[in-house]
Amino acid sequence: MKKYFRDYIKKKLSWTNLSSYEKFGLVNKWAIVALLGNLLTFFGSVFFLMSHVFHLATIEVFLGCGCFLTWCSFTRYFENTKDFNLISRTFTVAIPILMRTILGIAPTFVGFALLGMCLFWPYAEKFHSFSSSLYILYSVMNGDSIFDLFQGTTEFRFIFGQLYVYSFVFISMCFFQNIMFVVVEDSFMQVKY
Repeated sequence: MKKYFRDYIKKKLSWTNLSSYEKFGLVNKWAIVALLGNLLTFFGSVFFLMSHVFHLATIEVFLGCGCFLTWCSFTRYFENTKDFNLISRTFTVAIPILMRTILGIAPTFVGFALLGMCLFWPYAEKFHSFSSSLYILYSVMNGDSIFDLFQGTTEFRFIFGQLYVYSFVFISMCFFQNIMFVVVEDSFMQVKY
């Protein structure tokens, strides 16, 4: 009976019986980040030595991304100290909840961006493309460029401009932003205490 149970456990815990998620959980993610950062820095340095062959823009991308990933991988050394590990543990707890929150907010945010493109397309400085519309709305949500947007939208469509800016500022600042703050704060308190 004991031998049967031992064989059953060995068979159950073999590599082939693990799911992809379980296999990924066994991989050290920091090692991948550090390896990728070092590879990008290495190839960027080699490309720089052969700068007559490669464009400077390509070299800058490799070196910049390599430097960024290398510095990000330094946070793994804080994992062993509880006091220094607060940020990464907060990220671990908050990111899944934030992603679900952002997915819930996204339809309304995209709707406002598309509405802005349709109503205020003559205001080409801010609403000339979908990405610039998202960017200006994100800036407004964080308190930047509110007056500029208000002034620009009301020049083209006075009533719609006021309704658009007032409603977006109210919804984004009172709901979207505060919900995200609460999620991050709750995650931080959960990790800290």
